[in-house]
Amino acid sequence: MQPRLHQWLDVANPKRLLVTPGLPRHVWLLQAGVALNFLGNGLVAPYLIIYLHLDRGIPLPLAALAVGSGGILATVSGLVAGPLIDRFGPRACVSLAMAANAVAYAAYTQVHAPWQAFAVGLAVGIGTGAYGPSVQALLTGIVRPDQRGAALSQQRMSAILGLSLGGLAGGLIVATGSPSSYAAILLLDSATFIGFASLVRLLPNPETASRKVASAFARFPNWQRSEAELREVRKQVTYALVAEEDDMEKVAATVEALFTLLQKSFHP
Repeated sequence: MQPRLHQWLDVANPKRLLVTPGLPRHVWLLQAGVALNFLGNGLVAPYLIIYLHLDRGIPLPLAALAVGSGGILATVSGLVAGPLIDRFGPRACVSLAMAANAVAYAAYTQVHAPWQAFAVGLAVGIGTGAYGPSVQALLTGIVRPDQRGAALSQQRMSAILGLSLGGLAGGLIVATGSPSSYAAILLLDSATFIGFASLVRLLPNPETASRKVASAFARFPNWQRSEAELREVRKQVTYALVAEEDDMEKVAATVEALFTLLQKSFHP
């Protein structure tokens, strides 16, 4: 029993939980954005229905339905996001989802009637539903397959940390009793979405690498028959990936897997 206990204690070591070695720096940047995003969620989530009811005079059942309607639409939005991610890439979809939520939450400050609350709630649902699959696709695209478990766990911890800090900050702001406290947390929430969208633009863009790889093969059409062209196209493909990815192990593995697959396809 004693060795098993030591194994569990090693896994639960706070240092291992807080610092996940080996993950690319782009992952840490994305996790910071996730924490920022959920910080905004924590600011607003506990008080949104209260705001619509007490500050805007919307009946409590309608206020709750208006907020809940966004969750229903988020399910549909998440399904539609898949094909959009395939077409435009996860980075672009995350940015668009965050931009949509920034506009929607800022629009809550202009709500004065039930129909407006429903309209804004549905707008929130569009961005929220698209966010989930987009950010997961973005994360899994910038780590190796063997790192995905650690990266996804770290992302969940980032979300919980941001949500907790946001709830605390939101409570302190509302507790001031200022007439503008609800508007303040809504605008702060909107700012966190803009901040996350800005961070996402610093991450690698797989679409750029794909275009460069395709261009390399187009420039050297005889790479299958010429050793010189094969070496050159491998070099160009490697350069294209290195420009978007700082994990050299992942780049080397990707290049090797790509050319192994191509050689099997042309020489079964």
